[in-house]
Amino acid sequence: MVGSLKGGTCIKTISSYYGPKQAAIWCYFDKAKGVLRKLEYEGSNKADPCLFFKWQEKFGLAMCLTWVDDKLFIAHEDIIIKKEKDGMSKHFKCYDVGELEDYVGCMIEK
Repeated sequence: MVGSLKGGTCIKTISSYYGPKQAAIWCYFDKAKGVLRKLEYEGSNKADPCLFFKWQEKFGLAMCLTWVDDKLFIAHEDIIIKKEKDGMSKHFKCYDVGELEDYVGCMIEK
């Protein structure tokens, strides 16, 4: 955010400190995208900006769905899920809620 003061002085803030309610969410989402990129995920901007994925020869497809501060990792092997949870835990305070029955209002059936 850039603002001006009397006398033509201009200030630039590094992080949001006021504004719309969504400002904090966008700051978090930007950080989460950076962490997912460090974990070698690619964004699926064409399908959905909240969907991230990566392909590994040994384990196949891994996906991460993100909605505000909720993350859902989907992969074939539990070993990948643990690795990704550990990677996210280095940057965020995380909670494992175990087997899901629903995610952001959508029922999950296996």
